[in-house]
Amino acid sequence: MVRGRDAFSRVEPFLILLARMLGLLPRRFTESSYWLVQWMPGMIGYGLRFVWAKRLAKSVGRSVKIGRGTMVRNWNGLELADYSGLNEMCFVDAIGGIKLGRDSTVGHMSSILSFEHRYDDVTLSMRDQGLVYKPLVIGDDVIIMAGVRVLAGKTIGDRVIVAANSVVTKDLPSNGIYGGVPAKLLSQLPTPQYAARENQQ
Repeated sequence: MVRGRDAFSRVEPFLILLARMLGLLPRRFTESSYWLVQWMPGMIGYGLRFVWAKRLAKSVGRSVKIGRGTMVRNWNGLELADYSGLNEMCFVDAIGGIKLGRDSTVGHMSSILSFEHRYDDVTLSMRDQGLVYKPLVIGDDVIIMAGVRVLAGKTIGDRVIVAANSVVTKDLPSNGIYGGVPAKLLSQLPTPQYAARENQQ
């Protein structure tokens, strides 16, 4: 059986070449032209969003998929590892730095933020106080389901599932299923056999 990422890998060298060609143009042009591919359907859309991400993001690994309608702000703080993905209509602001691990996917209409609003200066309105940047890290082999909100400064460990419509307000350790508002541990996941084999080597 040919998985989607295997099919994607066949055209990836061509897409990387397109990204290099796009790199000859001013970065501002590439950022402002993302809307041209943001809603493009099908594999062509996935391919072109990969090209734009390769040009704009801090780093993009192999076979990364970005779904239709996904909005990314501050691309230069975004790191997407091999085989990771952002599904349809996600919102990502990487101004404080965001890392999405290998084989990890973010469900549609989820939000991932790397900043918080300041509110400690009583002489200014809250919207005039600026931002506090807080890096966010999502580990390997993570599934974040639809409609999840991951708040700034949080770390999600490896092999984690976050249930739909949850709000992540604290770090989530590895090998667990979490859900709720705020997200809490629902059950433990066993250590996968492939991880056990890697640890023995």
